[in-house]
Amino acid sequence: MNNHGSSEVIDYWFGAPGSPEHGKRRDVWFKDGRSIDAEVRDRFLPLHEEAASGGLDRWREDPRSCLALILVLDQFPRHMFRDGPLAFATDLRALETAKHALDAEFHRDRPFVELNFFYLPFSHTEDLAAQRRSVELRRALPEHEEKAKSIERAIEHMEVVARFGRFPHRNEILGRESTPEEVNFLDENPDAWFVKYLKRTETGS
Repeated sequence: MNNHGSSEVIDYWFGAPGSPEHGKRRDVWFKDGRSIDAEVRDRFLPLHEEAASGGLDRWREDPRSCLALILVLDQFPRHMFRDGPLAFATDLRALETAKHALDAEFHRDRPFVELNFFYLPFSHTEDLAAQRRSVELRRALPEHEEKAKSIERAIEHMEVVARFGRFPHRNEILGRESTPEEVNFLDENPDAWFVKYLKRTETGS
């Protein structure tokens, strides 16, 4: 069994209380994710493997540890296995954990910077119903300077899945053949988030 605890995961991702980055948006979530790939893999690979096998399901029963489990299942593999199919292998388990968190109202009264990570598994799935819920969740966010951008990005994710039934930018990684329409879509949107994904792989986006 891995010795890492949920508090270590939370402090690593959001910054420990009292640290300069605590409570703030961090570039490693959305822009400079590659810079921490090796560190996440070195520190948390055994923990992720334990979570992937269901060994950390006990973390689901508390708001803070449940968020940590979502991070380990949804965010960490996107760093540890960047550009490979294992980056998405625990998305379903992350989504199930996020649904449990919302059903238990673990997201109530949490800081804005944490709410995004409770909701991201809904944006990362190729299921349209979950994508629609992602948009609803973002629209219900408390007022914040980043709320409008959060809603916009959720809608963009939803529209891609609504159009194609999947994320075309994952096709090559997952060994799926792209349709001509999907290829044209990627070529015609060089500045879109899903094209930037091809260069850095999505994490918090």
